Amino acid sequence: MGIRKKILLGFVAIGFILLLSGVVAIFEMTKLTDLISGLLTNNIKTITATNTIEQVVMRQNHVIYNITQDELYLHEFDYTEDTAIISKQIDFINSNITVAGEEPLANKLQTEYQTYQTFLSKVSGVMEQEREQRIAWYLTYEKSFMSLIATASEITELNQDALLDNAIKLEGNYYRMIMPAIIAIIAGVFMILFFNYFINAYFINPVVQIKESIKSFLSSRIPYNVKVKTNDEINELNEVVKDLTGLLKKKEKECSSIQNESREA
Repeated sequence: MGIRKKILLGFVAIGFILLLSGVVAIFEMTKLTDLISGLLTNNIKTITATNTIEQVVMRQNHVIYNITQDELYLHEFDYTEDTAIISKQIDFINSNITVAGEEPLANKLQTEYQTYQTFLSKVSGVMEQEREQRIAWYLTYEKSFMSLIATASEITELNQDALLDNAIKLEGNYYRMIMPAIIAIIAGVFMILFFNYFINAYFINPVVQIKESIKSFLSSRIPYNVKVKTNDEINELNEVVKDLTGLLKKKEKECSSIQNESREA
């Protein structure tokens, strides 16, 4: 194999290793980033949904409490729009199960909200009763309200814990993401060192030996005797130089013989 091909092959090998490692690093980073980011996004969306439910229900509870104290507040209570909001959030929570143990809580939340709605549907009728009866009804309603809030809070806490776990996983997988890049750098360094050794051992050193041997031959007529281990252009050059120095030495002997013959004549 020629020198050019060897050098080209060396650069191709280094480039291939770096490219392959880079592609693997990018793939791993993209895959893990998408996975963790997706989980983080889902956790945040679920937390937002439960917070919305809690805010709406607590606002309703405030109005219902006022109504049980004074029927004049009855005109303020219209839960139609709130029902649409909460139903939408509950549907999202049930379709966005990403944490172990979340599905039973989501089902429980839906069941408790149906019970809570039953209480809401009776508000108008309760307002026709005496204040003491309204307060007694409110205490029963309050249990449903508190249970609904507690379940929503459980789902929030579950997703907050998952959010923290996913953030820790993302940090823990940082080394996994950069490992291919580190391997690429290490492999690249070793390949460069090996390539440097190859260039010196099979190209630069033989050329230097050839040069020094030619200088020795020209200055002191020390026989040219360089051995090249490769089978490429350097070896061809060495053989040409050997032939050239041998031819030159032969010519010198012939000239010396002619001169000696001339003197004897």
